[in-house]
Amino acid sequence: MEPNPSQRPHRATIFIKIGSCIASAVEKLQKQQWFIRNVSMQDLSFSNIENHLGPAKDRFFGDGFKHVEYSARHVNLTESTVDATITLSYPANWSKKNGSSELVPHLSTIDALTISTNLSQDILLNSFKSIDHCWMKRISIKAGNKPEEDLRNINAKITKEIQGLDSQGDTYLIFGGNVGTMKVQLEFIMPAAHEIETVKDSVEKSCYSLHFKNRTQFIDDIIFYSPLNAISTLFVAYDKEPHFSPGGIEAGYPNIMNPVDSLVSHAQIAQSLLYKLDGLTRGESNTLWMRSLNIIAENPAKRIAATRLLVTELKRANIVSVKGKNWRIAEVAGHMNGITLSSSVAHLLPL
Repeated sequence: MEPNPSQRPHRATIFIKIGSCIASAVEKLQKQQWFIRNVSMQDLSFSNIENHLGPAKDRFFGDGFKHVEYSARHVNLTESTVDATITLSYPANWSKKNGSSELVPHLSTIDALTISTNLSQDILLNSFKSIDHCWMKRISIKAGNKPEEDLRNINAKITKEIQGLDSQGDTYLIFGGNVGTMKVQLEFIMPAAHEIETVKDSVEKSCYSLHFKNRTQFIDDIIFYSPLNAISTLFVAYDKEPHFSPGGIEAGYPNIMNPVDSLVSHAQIAQSLLYKLDGLTRGESNTLWMRSLNIIAENPAKRIAATRLLVTELKRANIVSVKGKNWRIAEVAGHMNGITLSSSVAHLLPL
């Protein structure tokens, strides 16, 4: 899917704007010894992510995650806790690979993030009439011991654990709990300047239930400096003008890069790096499991930009044998202005 030409910056304009950023990022990488020593440059073609992984419409992190439907029942809400039974509906083409049968979906990290955020939102609205300017500062998600593939009855419970004032006088709130077998902890900031707003949100149309599905992340100008490092540009565009005004968490910051942008973008670059490392195509690969995720986001004022420079790195990339099968495991470190990501991933190597 291509964005409206009037939305997407011209390639020459991008080069001019990010030229100094790339030079600065490269210098930083070298100083921090992020490059593999004595390894030749791998790919300096300024490529697009689809050149490496195929069309976004066939990939979960490209487009499939936007078509997952959630429904909640048996919701029990108190002042500090909410629990519910969640049903997820994945489309048949949520992820397609050449020559493979229909892939079995499982509870994903994005599912856990969006479900826990929306449940936290229900609790927040017990204390604040409007949470449009409440923003997510920290995310920690840890997967269970095995994939959760029964998506009809996912038990989810979120509890407000801590509330206090930070050094700026803003309210911070920490929530913890589980979505299925995944353990989740989230931290939100409610700016003091917006705590007294009295217009109640329409959270049925919230940023983390509908609005995030109306955005596409375009990853261009990829430079693979080594089998473990890549720099690229991320441009986020709305697929179409929303026919409603979203409410809820971060609705007051429509033009910021958000944690979902960070997650799906770095995940796609990490997939490309892993496939290059093992000489695989996506069609030859097995499902990538995200075993843990940590995201730290800065104040929304530092995240306003249509185009961002992404720096993605694989750390501790090793092969381990489990029951006679070889698995590639790695840590992913991702950086862009205002958001830092770290995650642990694994996939089964083909025989």
